[in-house]
Amino acid sequence: MISKGERIMDNEKKEIWLADLYHKQQSVKYFPLGIGYIASYAQKIFPDKYVFRLFTDTDKFARQCFEGKPSLLGMRNDIVNAKLSYEFIVRLKKRYPDTIIVIGGPDAPADPKQFTAFLRVRPLIDFFIFRDGEIPFSKLLEALEAVDFNVAELKQSKKSIPGCNYLCNDKLISGEPPPRVKPEEVPSPYLTGIFDQFFKDNSIPAIQSTRGCPFSCAYCTEGHKYFNKVQRFSLERVGKEVQYIAERIEEPSGLLFIVDANFGMYKEDLKIAQFIAEIQKNKGWPGRIYDSGGGKNNKDNVLATFKSFAPGSVIYNSSLQSTDLNVLKNVKRNNISLSFLQDIALEAKNSGLSCCTELILGLPGDSKESHINSLKMAIEMGMQQIFVHNWCLLPGSELHSDDNRQKFQIIPSFSIPRRGLGVYEFGSEIFSCAETIEFGVVNATMTVEDYIWCRMFDITMVLFYNNGYLYESEALLKQLSLSVFDFIQKCHTYVFNDPNDALTQFYTEIKSSIIETTWEKREDIEKSVLDKSRIEKYADMEYIQRFEILQAIAIIKYGKEIHNIAQKALTEQLDEKGLLNEKLKAYINELFRFSLYRKNDFLNTECVFEDEFQFDFEALYSHNFSCDPLHYLLHRKKIFRFAHQREIANAIRKFYNDPGTPSMNSMKNIIRYFYVGQSLDRYFRNFETNDTYDDLL
Repeated sequence: MISKGERIMDNEKKEIWLADLYHKQQSVKYFPLGIGYIASYAQKIFPDKYVFRLFTDTDKFARQCFEGKPSLLGMRNDIVNAKLSYEFIVRLKKRYPDTIIVIGGPDAPADPKQFTAFLRVRPLIDFFIFRDGEIPFSKLLEALEAVDFNVAELKQSKKSIPGCNYLCNDKLISGEPPPRVKPEEVPSPYLTGIFDQFFKDNSIPAIQSTRGCPFSCAYCTEGHKYFNKVQRFSLERVGKEVQYIAERIEEPSGLLFIVDANFGMYKEDLKIAQFIAEIQKNKGWPGRIYDSGGGKNNKDNVLATFKSFAPGSVIYNSSLQSTDLNVLKNVKRNNISLSFLQDIALEAKNSGLSCCTELILGLPGDSKESHINSLKMAIEMGMQQIFVHNWCLLPGSELHSDDNRQKFQIIPSFSIPRRGLGVYEFGSEIFSCAETIEFGVVNATMTVEDYIWCRMFDITMVLFYNNGYLYESEALLKQLSLSVFDFIQKCHTYVFNDPNDALTQFYTEIKSSIIETTWEKREDIEKSVLDKSRIEKYADMEYIQRFEILQAIAIIKYGKEIHNIAQKALTEQLDEKGLLNEKLKAYINELFRFSLYRKNDFLNTECVFEDEFQFDFEALYSHNFSCDPLHYLLHRKKIFRFAHQREIANAIRKFYNDPGTPSMNSMKNIIRYFYVGQSLDRYFRNFETNDTYDDLL
C-alpha cells in the first residue's frame, strides 16, 4: 500500500521513493501524474511488498531523507527539474550510499553515443528508463529482487531489462523497449488514494484521457513513432477521477489541467467535456481549465468540446508553431492542416469561444521574414492571443541529433527554463541550483540580430494586440477593410522614435534582460547565477520576459504611451489609404480619449473621470465597436462618467491593494485571469451617461 503518513516507517518492507520535484519559484504545481502512474502500476504488480512514497516538495523530501532511508529512489528527469533532481541525488547518496537511483523521463538524448556520454557525467544514476515507465520500472524491480537488490551483481550480469539502460564497465546496456502499457492496466493514482496527500498542498489536479500523439513533429519528444499510436483511458475511469477530485478539491474556483496532446479531437473528448461542465454547473469547479494542446483535426468535434465548458473557463489553443511551408517540412509538421486552424479560429470567435495560438521562433528554416509572416497570419486568423516560444532543442527529439545540428548549422545558446532555479536546504547544507535549456534559434537562417529583432516585435504584438487591449482600434480597421497587422507594424516603428520615451526604455530593459539571461555555454550559467543575490536578479529579469507579465506591467505603467503610439499609427494608416476625413479624425481622437479613461491607471479604483463626447460610445460599446462609427455621431454631446463597478473594484483590491503583497505578484495574480478566457475588458472602468451611478463607486 501507499503510505499516507510521512514519518511512518515499515521495517519489513523496502521503501521506494518516487519524486517529481518542483523548484521553489514555480508558482503553479501540478499533481505528479508520471510518478503516480508508475507507483500505482508497481503497487498492482507487487501488492503489499513495498512502501511507496511520492514527493514534489523539496523541503518535504529533504526532511524525509533525515527521517528514513529509501532502498530505491526514482526521480523524474525533465528540463524543468533535471538538475534539481541530481543535486538531491548527490546529497542523498552521501547519506545512504547503497540507495539505488533510477531516473526516468524525456530529458535524455535518444542517440546511443550521446546517451552513453549523458550517463558518464552522471555516475550516481544506476538505471535510466526512457519513455513510458510503468512496465520497465516493474521489470527492474523484478530483476533487483532476483539479486536481493545487489546492483553490482545485476550490472555485472549485463542482464537486458526491458526499457532500462545502464552502464557496465563504461559500456551502455540497453533493454529493448517493451510494448506500451495499455492504459486500462494502469490503476488510477486518484482512485487508489495515492494522490490524496496532494489535495492538501495547493497542487493543481491534472488528468489524462489519452496517451500519445498522431503527429510527428521533429522538435517534440512525442514526435517519435513510439508515441504515434494514441491510447485512451476509459470514459468511466476519467469520469470517476474528475468526480473524485471535485469531492476533495479545496478551492472551488480552481484550475483543472488536461494533459492530453490533442484534447477535443476525439468523440470521447466531447463526453468528457460535457461531464466536467455538469460538475462546473453543480459545484463551480473547475473555475478554469487548461489543456496542453487543443485538437488539430475534426473541427466540429473540437468546437463542440470546448463550447461545452462553462463560458469563460477555457481558452482553445490551436498551435501554429509556424506558417512557413519550408519550416513545417523541416520539422515534419506538414501533416497538420493550416486551413483547419484558420477555420476553427474563425468559428471559435463566432461562437464566443476564446482562442489563442503558439508560435516557435527559430525553428529550422525560420527567418525574420517568415516569423513576421506567421504572426501576420495568426492575427489575420483572428487569434485573440499569440504566444511565441524560443525553439528549445529537447533531448529525445529528432532535431536534437548531431546530424540535424550540422544540417541546419545550429549555434547553440543556453538559458534557464521559466522559474527553474532557487536556493535549497538539505539538513544544515544550503545550496543553489539552476536548470539549463538549449536553444537552437541561431542557425543557418536566423542571426543573433534577427532573433533579437523578432523578440522585440513579439513584445509589440503582445502590448498592442494580445487580449484585445486595443480592440476598439481593431474594430475600426476591420470596418474599413484595413490590416490589423499593418497597424501593429506601424506601432512597432513608433515605439522607437523617441529613445527617451518611458515605453521605449521599457523595451530596452527587456532587450537587456534577454541578452543577460542567455549564455553561450552551459557552464557559464552556474558561474553567473548560483549565489542568492544573482538568483534574485535573474528571477526579476526572467519574470518580465513572460508575455502575460510584460503586458501587465505595460498596461499598468505605460497605458498613456501605448495609447499615444496607437493613435498616431491608426491615424497615419487611414491617412495613407486616403480614408482620413475630419469626422473620422474627430472619432479617432474621442476613441482614444474614451479608451484611456477606462484603462489608464486602472488599478486605481478610487479614480473617477468625467468628460463629454460627440460620439455615442454607449451604443458603440454595445456593438463591440464593430459598426460604422459615423452613424453614431450625436447632435448634442453626452457626458460620460468613468468608474469601476463595485464587484471589479473589490476583486482588484483583493489582489493589488493588500499591503503585504508585492506589486509584481499583484500584477501576476490579476493578469492570470486574462489568459484563461476571461475578458481583459472587464477589469477596466465602466461608464454611464446619466446622473445615476448605482452600479459605480
